[in-house]
Amino acid sequence: MLKTLCCIWVMLFSVCAFAQQPDVSGTITDQAGNRLPFTAVFVKNTTIGTLSNERGNYHLALKPGNYTLVYQLIGQRQTSAEINLQKDTVLNVVLLPEIYHLKKAKVTGEDPAYAMIRKAMAKRRFFKKQVKNYSCKVYLKGVQKLVSGPKRYLGDSVLKALSLNKNGSGILYETEANSQLNYAGSTKIKEILKASRAAGDHPSLNFNRAIDIQTSFYDNLLHWDALSNRSFVSPIASNAMGFYRYKFRGDFTENGRLVHKIEVIAKRKSDPSFNGFIYLEDGQWRLHSLNLKLFKLANISFVDSLQITQQFIPVADSVWLPSSTRFNYRGKILGFIFSGYFEGIYADYNLQPGFPPDLFDNQIMEIPKQAFRKDTLYWNANRPIPLTRPEEIYYYNKDSLGRKRQSNQYLDSAQKINNHFLFVPWLLNGYNVRSKDGKQLYNIQSPKDIVFYNSVERWGINLAPRYKRFAPNGKTLDIRPVLRYSFARELLNANVYASYRYNPAKQASFYGKIGSDFLDLNNSGNVSLFINTLSFLFTEHNLLKFYQSRFVQGGTQGEVENGILLNGFMEYSDRRSLNNFYKDSTQVTPILRNGIREQSNNPLDPGSDVPLFPRYQSLSFSGSATFTFNQQYTQRPDGKYIEPSPYPRIRINYRKGFPVVGSDVNYDFTSVDFFQDRLRMGIYGYSSYFFSGGTFLNHKKLYYPDYKQFRGGQPFVFDSSLGSFHYLNYYVYSTNRSYLEGHFEHNFGGYFLNRMPFIRKLRLEEIIGGSFLTQRIRDNYHEFYFGIKKLLIRFDYGFAFDGHSKIYQGFRYVYSL
Repeated sequence: MLKTLCCIWVMLFSVCAFAQQPDVSGTITDQAGNRLPFTAVFVKNTTIGTLSNERGNYHLALKPGNYTLVYQLIGQRQTSAEINLQKDTVLNVVLLPEIYHLKKAKVTGEDPAYAMIRKAMAKRRFFKKQVKNYSCKVYLKGVQKLVSGPKRYLGDSVLKALSLNKNGSGILYETEANSQLNYAGSTKIKEILKASRAAGDHPSLNFNRAIDIQTSFYDNLLHWDALSNRSFVSPIASNAMGFYRYKFRGDFTENGRLVHKIEVIAKRKSDPSFNGFIYLEDGQWRLHSLNLKLFKLANISFVDSLQITQQFIPVADSVWLPSSTRFNYRGKILGFIFSGYFEGIYADYNLQPGFPPDLFDNQIMEIPKQAFRKDTLYWNANRPIPLTRPEEIYYYNKDSLGRKRQSNQYLDSAQKINNHFLFVPWLLNGYNVRSKDGKQLYNIQSPKDIVFYNSVERWGINLAPRYKRFAPNGKTLDIRPVLRYSFARELLNANVYASYRYNPAKQASFYGKIGSDFLDLNNSGNVSLFINTLSFLFTEHNLLKFYQSRFVQGGTQGEVENGILLNGFMEYSDRRSLNNFYKDSTQVTPILRNGIREQSNNPLDPGSDVPLFPRYQSLSFSGSATFTFNQQYTQRPDGKYIEPSPYPRIRINYRKGFPVVGSDVNYDFTSVDFFQDRLRMGIYGYSSYFFSGGTFLNHKKLYYPDYKQFRGGQPFVFDSSLGSFHYLNYYVYSTNRSYLEGHFEHNFGGYFLNRMPFIRKLRLEEIIGGSFLTQRIRDNYHEFYFGIKKLLIRFDYGFAFDGHSKIYQGFRYVYSL
């Protein structure tokens, strides 16, 4: 028996020893002994490779055998080393500076770089489309650091909580991932995540997917949503001569190929263009490598500078593809200086992958559950770039904290700290209480959303707590009870809303609501009780008009096919008009401070207290079908996440009032919406539009709440949701006949303001837009506006017309819900 066990042990040891690949590692330095970070290291005539880390250290696991390792870094001479690898081997390498040979140019002639760039432009489209299909492995890594910050905010407790050193610097976020990237043209991409690991809070600028970091300077324009609202011009774009100056800085020979170094200089600092160097291979005029930068004057957001480096390797005869792409960034916010990088390492290119016929569909990324369950042993064996010591410590601390967080003692302590009540955050955003396992959330809204004042109820409170439960599979339960009490009327309205998301992959849910409430006469209204309270108290203008409804509602939504979302909703309600409180009591309608009597709750006849409609009952159905063409999505374990679409969407709506079971209405309404948000317009920013047309096929019997309503913007604070008017009186223009409305807005992303001295330092974005509404009852309405925006702050100024008469002009502070 003992002999048998020994044999088994020897066999297992032999198998493990055979399976374990030897490792070549070392440090890469320059002549002066300075470590060279992010140097490409790859096996000659293959696409197997890695990068050195921030300390210049590298390692590469290979099967035993003879290899030629190639070391390549922009600005350094490429170096090769022969190695017979049978066991773990240390191989330190010194790179010499590249020696550039300058050509003699005619004194009166243009710089030689221009002729080279023209040749690269002529080959740009060829190289863009040269490779039809490929698959490869991609290793992604990202790190964000706090460099420094105001001392008054970095006390000992903060330093400890963020794992910062005594100088207030350290790692804030760290991530790495292994993916399989499959490519069959720009419209057929599929990323399959194999493993992912992250520690810390996600930064605002994030490139942690292979499809995010994939960058081709063979495209005319390059765009990153997180970075800017406009695109950037490639130095070899077909129109690049209008944006760049070029200078020849020399050439060098590498593996028998002549490589030219060309400096690219933005003609105007405010242009959406790069500064730096590109390297072109002579004769072929393909990109050999590049090192380019964007600065804040190019109107980039969240960061002050972004550096992009990209290196290429031969994958096959005459085919070169990226071996690495790297984004380095640096910024400053409120005195805090931060920096970071994201990099992608490409390996094991296959130009004849033989994709299964059903591989490419609208799912562009697949994230299986097991991708997040890889342990330290996996990462030690599958991480091509060695961690630096600070990175190791950061992961260790976060992993230790993660294990500690599983204990009941820690969960109880964390729950107590996280749920600690703070008055100012509650005043601004409400108060959240989470269960210690994070699966339940309780919310109490801000006091600004609780207390209200209007002409119908006068002072009142609107208590709307919220309970939400999260399941690991993405299913959620959401319950929102509401208690609304008018002190003047001594009247309580109560209702409860509940929804259950039962199939995240199909965006499928059930929802319902029952009770009573005072509702806005405009069912598309966008004025909150808080904004109305401020308006009524300080300007004596009551923006909201109410009616009372007792109702029971129920509905469901879900995708029947990818990109086809159906929604159905039934309601039975008892509705009645309301007058201002003083009319309902024995008191006389008050005189306002401006000497004018208070307007009534009837928006169509503000000088009269005649009810807008009689009390009636309504049984109605509302349904819609939304079509998103070529809808792409990422499939996660907790649900389906829709990617931004470059195509317009269409929504078909239908609403029916049934004259049965005591219902007093009888109508049929249908409409079609055609809309798109953020249509890219290259260097000129992006556009958004919304067009809608509809009619009442049958209008035998309906009342004002059943009319087609429109999203207006009477208050100074305006919601800029797609399909909203800036200045429209949203009650007066409601209709029970046909209508046609349109909205268009364009954000230039700083195209004009960036050209103005001093102003361009503010990095503002200019906006123009307009809307129109035509319907059979009133004159045509139209409005025009322009505005400026910086991050989340935006102010517009515009004009509104009823027919040919100007009815309003003024400012709006614009926000988006």
